[in-house]
Amino acid sequence: MRIKPTSAAEHNALNEDLHKKVELGQKLNPFEVQFFCTSLRRDLRVNFSMCDEYRFRDYYFKNLDYRPVPERY
Repeated sequence: MRIKPTSAAEHNALNEDLHKKVELGQKLNPFEVQFFCTSLRRDLRVNFSMCDEYRFRDYYFKNLDYRPVPERY
């Protein structure tokens, strides 16, 4: 089950609700974490430890090297 808002208003309302939950210290379920972290700007993810996986993904995919892997090291 993924969270898929169908309109900009629904997206904004959901985003506000999740920010309120985080401010109150409530735990988010994995789908809410995904929505929350992917809705944040990348430079703001550092402020939330729950977004560490998404920060790692940003770093990993930014630094991928698409050259062929050598057969021998």
